[in-house]
Amino acid sequence: MRRKNDEFRAKDQFSPVRHLSIGLTLAVLLTGCGRGTMPDARRSLLDGTEPEPINITQHPSQDREADWSPDGRRLAFSSNRTGDWEIYSIGKDGTSPRRLTHSKGADRAPAWSPDGTAIAFHSERAGSVDIYVMDVVRGGVTRITTSSARDSDPAWSPDGHSLVYSSDRSGSTDLYVIATDSSDAVPFRLTRHPAADLCPSWAPADKIAFFSKRDGNDEIYVTLADGAKMWRITLHAANEFVPDWKSRSGEMVFASNRLGPGRGQIFWLEHESKTPYPLTRDPARATEPSLSPDGNTLAFTSNRDGNNEIYRLALSGLIPMARRRASDAD
Repeated sequence: MRRKNDEFRAKDQFSPVRHLSIGLTLAVLLTGCGRGTMPDARRSLLDGTEPEPINITQHPSQDREADWSPDGRRLAFSSNRTGDWEIYSIGKDGTSPRRLTHSKGADRAPAWSPDGTAIAFHSERAGSVDIYVMDVVRGGVTRITTSSARDSDPAWSPDGHSLVYSSDRSGSTDLYVIATDSSDAVPFRLTRHPAADLCPSWAPADKIAFFSKRDGNDEIYVTLADGAKMWRITLHAANEFVPDWKSRSGEMVFASNRLGPGRGQIFWLEHESKTPYPLTRDPARATEPSLSPDGNTLAFTSNRDGNNEIYRLALSGLIPMARRRASDAD
């Protein structure tokens, strides 16, 4: 989780510290969840024979935290292109960018509702970091949480009636669930642990993935939506972070630095074997993955061209290729 410093998370640049220190301090959190290409230096799953990721934002600013619309036609993302962090949307082919928020406080981590009519995000527009929902059809923004604590990184339930998010309102950073269709809804505390639980992603099967240092280093965990059961699904000496599990395909993608320290890349987790396979293998860093609703296209953040921008990668044919190259990631 779509996954930062300066009240939010390493807003203006990638840093290895961003991924290695998450959970050690509440001052550095993900929400979370460039220029000058280097074609000769890039190495991908087929040594350059499969499609290259396409830069769809192509802007000198910092573009982060992409999230697919449920029809797969557009992506919401956050950008500081006006000098302040705002929410934008853009066509999957990079056309028709639209600014969606106009706030003096930073607006980050957009999450499109399952029916496509709303976008949840977190914002510091009222002073504290809280969860808001924007009506994409009629306009207007509704404040969902009103805590003086930090409430961040919202993710929608499959039915579109609730949001799960990270909050430090009880001292540690845990996951909470709140209904969006009631003005007096009370948040339900889903997790309880001294380590920070970050970047939740709500799967169609009513399970929620997140990452945490609760066992020493960042790993991906899953909890049932009612909190009745929790388990870890990755186990590696590297750090695994920002899972995305909301695709209708039921597949999960996440970021990991298991290909090298400070070199976050995107991995696909096979549903049956729970084996991770690398989808990106780039000298630059890749993070904040978002899988399209049909599971055929990956959007992610990368600084492969100099600054953080949103890229699109077609996955057709890449999965079996990734399996054959998986041994390189062990």
